[in-house]
Amino acid sequence: MGFAQFLTHDTLGSGPTKDVWNVNFGMRWRRGTKGDWLDARQIENGSQPFATVAIPAAGRYAADVTALIQRWLGNNENRGFYLRTVGTDFPFDWTGRLSSDADQRPTLVLNTTAGTVRIVARCNANWVTSSSSAINTGTVFQTSSQAQAIVHFPLPVLSGTLMSASLELTCAVWRRVGTLQVLEADPPQFIIPDSVPNPVRGIGAAVANFAALRTHPEVLLATDFADGTYGNGFTPAAPRVFNPATGTTYAAGTVQAGTRTSLDVTLNLIQPNVDGTPATTINEMFIQYWVYLEDNFGSSVDSTKSPAFETRFGYWNPVGYWQSVGGNGGAPGDGRKTWNAAQRRWEYSGNSIRTHWGRTPADPTDYDGLIWLDYYAYHLDQTQAFPEGRLWEGVLIRRGRWYCIDLQVKMNTVFGPFDTNGNGEGNRDGELRAWVNGVLAYEATNMRWTRNPEMGVQGGWLNVFHGGQLNSPRDMGYRLDRVVLSRRYVGPPAA
Repeated sequence: MGFAQFLTHDTLGSGPTKDVWNVNFGMRWRRGTKGDWLDARQIENGSQPFATVAIPAAGRYAADVTALIQRWLGNNENRGFYLRTVGTDFPFDWTGRLSSDADQRPTLVLNTTAGTVRIVARCNANWVTSSSSAINTGTVFQTSSQAQAIVHFPLPVLSGTLMSASLELTCAVWRRVGTLQVLEADPPQFIIPDSVPNPVRGIGAAVANFAALRTHPEVLLATDFADGTYGNGFTPAAPRVFNPATGTTYAAGTVQAGTRTSLDVTLNLIQPNVDGTPATTINEMFIQYWVYLEDNFGSSVDSTKSPAFETRFGYWNPVGYWQSVGGNGGAPGDGRKTWNAAQRRWEYSGNSIRTHWGRTPADPTDYDGLIWLDYYAYHLDQTQAFPEGRLWEGVLIRRGRWYCIDLQVKMNTVFGPFDTNGNGEGNRDGELRAWVNGVLAYEATNMRWTRNPEMGVQGGWLNVFHGGQLNSPRDMGYRLDRVVLSRRYVGPPAA
């Protein structure tokens, strides 16, 4: 199934706001709170409309949009009609596509040499320049000095030659004389990296297969799920499936309905000294894993935390692993090393770095099956208990496909003066990146996680956890395969 660009929605879960074109995908307007459009001269946010219609009273109106329809039929880029009103600050209420009166709905009338085609709108969305909330505008939508709209129609394959096209709208509530202007919407575009012509290559392209990658000198750890070494943290237990195409074994995990935790395994690479301090420090690390989201994956309740880095540290407990003291669960770490006199141990207050497989909207959309991704990274500069999401804006994945996820973290440097425990202050030079199938999806170079140079990256954290506090509303399946921790970027294999 393909996914067309530019399909605006008029629902609470996927509609536009002053900040974004699609509130679910978080894709920002590029040119201000009134959104993005092209005028009749193809000038970005230009002033010359394709059509203007005076609105002296309530009633049915038609705008000549022949030039715009011809443009879309020629370039196959049906971007939608951008509507605004001028001449009055008072709003016009327009009848929407879900009106009980079918004759009053927004209609596109195409007159061709083969006859007349009438098409009802698939979307009539409006947003307000002062609001970050989407509006459910299926029944009624508005235009005003503070509200603008996008009306979108599906364009059929015409059996004849287009002679004329008109946009018909009904003004249901009129307040003052004004003028309707019709321009071309210009929403942001997304990437689904299923087939990438020029992916960023790394050491994964220099080896023949995963077995060879395991022995690469820059690789710190590489595993599939053929044995139980790193796969016993699934709840419920995940079946193992051999994939002859890759020669590896993946785990088929499930986030069960009514639960939150599906996988929790830390891949620790750092051992302690006898006094409980880290024996080594790794300041930069790459992690790669392959993920496949099943057709039933997607929660409208919350997003799902997913694998990335373990950077919390904490203390080395008697069982033999680092026990965190914060950096997740709404308790940000302060990045310092402290001596716990009561327990007689060193403790490191680090911060976790995970990713999200995105929340899906409750209302059905044309983009059902697409999942957004982001970083969920605790850090020293967050302003609340839980960190903000760091969206991989404009890069989406679809259910039912394997994707190669590459992540990079480079810890920030630390400067003095230093206290007796070696704590200083963190520079804003930490780095965080993400690639999907070799497409750079996220980059930040101003991060802070630590105030102590002993505290770097522990390793990886294979964590799949629904939400925050709310349980998964249904069973959601996923697959994980080929996990690699490395000193260098791995990237997808050679074509």
